[in-house]
Amino acid sequence: MFGTVTEAGASPMRCWRTEDMDRDHEAPDTLRRLAFRIALLLQGWERHSRDPNRREAFHVMEALRALRSGRYEDGEVAVQRAELVRPIPLEAAGLGPHDAVRTADLRAALEALLPPR
Repeated sequence: MFGTVTEAGASPMRCWRTEDMDRDHEAPDTLRRLAFRIALLLQGWERHSRDPNRREAFHVMEALRALRSGRYEDGEVAVQRAELVRPIPLEAAGLGPHDAVRTADLRAALEALLPPR
């Protein structure tokens, strides 16, 4: 599902290839759509060589949890919150794992959730 892309002077990074998405008939459309949206966020951060801020990281981590548990609609909402950099809910606003997460960590978590090719 992922291909390797190398930008000039950059190390190889993995990106989502839509032609692979079309061939992957084992995964439900909702799973693929959610994974695709998460991958697009990660690809943007990788392209700009930056890690997510704590708000973005919190919501992407929520989307990954939803993906893992099959709650795809909740995951779509979490991705939308990450895209819009919405505030973190008050009950989770303190220090947490979202404060130190890196883009590479989120990419590894997404790849671990996707079915092997």
